[in-house]
Amino acid sequence: MMTESERPLSPAERWFWLIDQLSPANSVVRVRVHGPIGPYRLEDAADALVAQFPLLRAVVVDGPVLTRSLDPHLPVLHRIAERPDEWRTLFDEELATPVDLATAPGRLIDLVWRPGTADEHHDLILTLSHVLLDGRSVATLGMGLLALALATPAPSVSDLTSERALDTRADSVMDQLDITGSTSAPCGDVSRPPVPPADDLIPRAQARFLRAMWVSAASQLTAFVRRTKRLPGTLPPMGIRRTRTVIRTVDPIDTAALRAKARRANVTVNAALAGALAHAVGDIAAPRGVGIAGIGIPIDLRPRLTPPVAFDEPGMYTAVVPAFIPFGRTRSLWQSARWAKRELAHRLSRKHDLTALAAIRYGCPSGMDRARIDFIDRRAPCNVTLSNLGPIPNPVAPDRVSSLIAAGTNPCASALTVVAATMNNRMTLTFCYVETMLTRGEIESLADHMIRALTR
Repeated sequence: MMTESERPLSPAERWFWLIDQLSPANSVVRVRVHGPIGPYRLEDAADALVAQFPLLRAVVVDGPVLTRSLDPHLPVLHRIAERPDEWRTLFDEELATPVDLATAPGRLIDLVWRPGTADEHHDLILTLSHVLLDGRSVATLGMGLLALALATPAPSVSDLTSERALDTRADSVMDQLDITGSTSAPCGDVSRPPVPPADDLIPRAQARFLRAMWVSAASQLTAFVRRTKRLPGTLPPMGIRRTRTVIRTVDPIDTAALRAKARRANVTVNAALAGALAHAVGDIAAPRGVGIAGIGIPIDLRPRLTPPVAFDEPGMYTAVVPAFIPFGRTRSLWQSARWAKRELAHRLSRKHDLTALAAIRYGCPSGMDRARIDFIDRRAPCNVTLSNLGPIPNPVAPDRVSSLIAAGTNPCASALTVVAATMNNRMTLTFCYVETMLTRGEIESLADHMIRALTR
């Protein structure tokens, strides 16, 4: 069992740490809370999360090395909004503002509108560094913080690892292959033991050098042979690269209808999202034409590691695998969705996700090597990513919490990341795009195309 002590960053963590020195690697979640939040409840909830999870008590120092903080905390900042939609500006600012990992893994902002009135609401914006935590971790921690801050009496964080919470994963990439995650036993308010990084839990057969090089080269060759379409344009230098967002919402009626249509087509919602995104990308990359879109899809590795990691364990436990999905007027959304499902099933059955993570240790420079980083930035087989967090259980009453929105930056290789999250049967899609490579109007058109495909 690991002890909570100093250790070097894992290869995956070191890669994102290097990227973060050049362009912020952040994950952000926003939820709206209607009504008042008691004094110091957010601070107490943040302290409880920090007390439970060792990774939240860690900082990164020169090395880079992960070590226990002398002052473990998650800063909570309070602001009064001048406009009810002010959170939109702050949301994009949080994507662009680096996290100081030498002091804390992230921060929480409480933006309150008309405190003390019947109109009071709080937009909570949780920002955590992607160096240490994946998008699913940020969403899970955000819900844990809400449960602790709003419930009376406040529950332990481990209450979120309930059967109900795990059952909501039905539309995740993993579940389309009937792969279930592990569960962690309730541990009350006692600190959990540290869990090794994902890099250390990959079976040896999937981590061999030759296999890693073969899987990586095969993806590059497939993209070349199939003439995969990418979003057009040139990424700006990483030092000035900035991610902005366009947000779309699918209401509960349309979300339920999408699930029903996906079941009839024998695909998951995740596959439907991938198919719709492929068509939307094709509309920009090959107007009125046909082709194949390359889309990177993050896979939750927690249940696939040895030993498996609890579903709610925070950390960097995802790996991106490419999917090459046909689009065009001759193909329906559901034909593209079936293709996406088959391709992901093929790659996961061969454990390409585990090998993709293992490959980082062979390609990541030991120090700041701009030439190698720029090479990887240019040579990725696709520049669009789809991250479907799936249904997120609301830990409190639906009338108190609404509008969960998640986002991530594009610090390297990707020009567009689409993040899907569903809470209270309402799906939000956040189109996180690199400013200047494509115009906001082009991204809004892409977003509208995708929404039409999903809801018609």
